Amino acid sequence: MFTLIFSLLSVITAMIFVIIITRTLSPHEYGTWGLINSLFVYSIVINPIVTFWATREIARGEDSGMTVLSFGGLLSMCGIIIYIVSAYFVSLESDLDLTVIFFAALLIPFTFLHKQISSINMGWKPEIISYAAITSETIKIPLALLFVYSLEMGIEGIIITLIISSTTSTIIQVVYGRKKITRFIKKEFVKKWLRTIWVPLYPRAIPMLFVTDIVVFFAITKSAEGVAFFTAALVIAGLVVYAGGISVGTYGKLLGSGKGSFLKENISQLFYFAIPFAAISIAFSKPGLFALNPIYEIAFPVVIFLSVRMMFFLLTQTFTSYLVGNEKVDVKPNFTFSEYLKSKLFSLPSLQIIQNSVYIIILAIVLLIESNPVNEIDLVIHWSIIALITQIPLSVYFGYLVQKNFTLTLEWTRIAKYLLVSVGMFALSYVLYDKYLVYNTDLIQFIPNLLLFIAVGVIGYLAITYLIDSKIRILFNAIFSEIKRTKQ
Repeated sequence: MFTLIFSLLSVITAMIFVIIITRTLSPHEYGTWGLINSLFVYSIVINPIVTFWATREIARGEDSGMTVLSFGGLLSMCGIIIYIVSAYFVSLESDLDLTVIFFAALLIPFTFLHKQISSINMGWKPEIISYAAITSETIKIPLALLFVYSLEMGIEGIIITLIISSTTSTIIQVVYGRKKITRFIKKEFVKKWLRTIWVPLYPRAIPMLFVTDIVVFFAITKSAEGVAFFTAALVIAGLVVYAGGISVGTYGKLLGSGKGSFLKENISQLFYFAIPFAAISIAFSKPGLFALNPIYEIAFPVVIFLSVRMMFFLLTQTFTSYLVGNEKVDVKPNFTFSEYLKSKLFSLPSLQIIQNSVYIIILAIVLLIESNPVNEIDLVIHWSIIALITQIPLSVYFGYLVQKNFTLTLEWTRIAKYLLVSVGMFALSYVLYDKYLVYNTDLIQFIPNLLLFIAVGVIGYLAITYLIDSKIRILFNAIFSEIKRTKQ
């Protein structure tokens, strides 16, 4: 329950942080930052060699914590090299500032370490990750105000901010998770990881392909501004992903017990939070982008398509965690390559790789055909449409696999209620703000007014669903109990 609460709080802190950045950086700088974020994914591609196994081993009572951090430190050095090489080739024949891009490499070892300690705690006490996350998200705000806004350090200020916040989160997780970080380094774990290196690395092609759309767009169009429009739209659409906080602990539970009796309710709760988040992103796409920076307001159609896309993306990721968490092939200490090929550890990533590859190929073809006669914002809109269309089939199929493997019957009546109430309340919010909201460039005046209209939809949704759904009343009572217990 703590994970959900902190995930919801993170929405507020994350949005404040992004607003500071988008209001301070120019579209060219913000596009550069979006490209850097994509290249980071390439740099951490090898980190799952340890993080993938860490969660599964810790959840099953194995003592690999210190080995994870020690061997993972060596991998981070390789990650820096991967990033620098990738950044150099992507930046060729462009007007990007290579000094800034290479400076971002300083963040990589901190990212590696943070993900490693998070993978350890994910297999033991997932709520620790939430404690650390809300702390790091909160301190990002004053740090960004200092380095990015006051000192006007631009992207360098963002990097320094993230280094400090990431270090803070890591320290908190180390303190809470120290029982799982023993003083012994065991070679047998390293031998196992290297012997089965294909298991964690093969799925890493998925996030690499997922962010390759930004790299492909920039490589073909050389437009950092186009990347900025897409990245800004993704910030608003990405609100949907925060609903995934309700499912964070399910992977570890499935690894530890193998029982999926709780999944039916978890899926319904996932829809309960994801649907209104998507509705907020869609209904408030225009004022949301205006809050980030009035320059990005024209990209509101991109937000609409990406919001639906992120909804299906969230379902794909959640269903994948269910299915992979239930896979038992690696329980055997010496499972064979053929056994791996028959398992979900191989089949599910393969389907995702195919889906993302099709997406990238279609996007590249469209950009090559349209890049000259079509204006920039139209290109970005077409980009978002392709992203949506290519995401839907896999989400639907993975949902079918979850029903089949766990013999679940989804509560479609409840989900339909959430959808109808959400559409009704946020349609009302849209009508009200479209008539009464004043687009003031002064954030001090604009944000409170915008939040009032969002509150109409949120409060209405929560109140109505609380009245018509007994299980939601139980969920709310559990949340209130946790809050009271925390205060005591």
